Amino acid sequence: MAETYLFRSKPHRNQHRLPQRQSGGNGYLIAQGIPCYGSDLTPRLIAERWEQTKQQVLPYYAQAGDDVRDAFVNQKLIAPNKLYPLAQGLALRVGAESVEVFFPGPSHTTDNVVVYFKNERILFGGCMIKALAARTPGFVGDADMSAWPVSVQKVLDRFPDARLVVPGHGAAGDLALLSHTIRLCEQHNRR
Repeated sequence: MAETYLFRSKPHRNQHRLPQRQSGGNGYLIAQGIPCYGSDLTPRLIAERWEQTKQQVLPYYAQAGDDVRDAFVNQKLIAPNKLYPLAQGLALRVGAESVEVFFPGPSHTTDNVVVYFKNERILFGGCMIKALAARTPGFVGDADMSAWPVSVQKVLDRFPDARLVVPGHGAAGDLALLSHTIRLCEQHNRR
């Protein structure tokens, strides 16, 4: 998965509450004894906003087959079982690797975080960060469009030595993805 990581018997990290990050995968991993980390805000957002978000996202499934659309509509979101304070973030050790979960502020969602592997200098930006091929910010139904470019700048300021940046969708690249995302958000905001 591009925006989460899974190590055998090691933690899994949710980067936000939208369905592609909270569906059956969390339930399966939890059942296997693998902790699923998420912010303290994520379960509340699932409870409060899932039905509204489902209606906003459903038109994107218009071209999908009935079985795909029905699976989306009927899925049960499973909240993470290990919560941390969103504003504080989270520091993990996975073997010799230092992993930092950082919340720079609202962006694609109000609880979107990035995950940085310090030793490897890999930044998993999730849906906060757009691939260079992206021409729009994508789904903005849960976005804070005025905060999004500011939040991405905070990520750029915090992790200026990242050598690989992995967006939520599309090809990985370097820090140019962050500058590209800021431009896309600013262009969207000028409309």
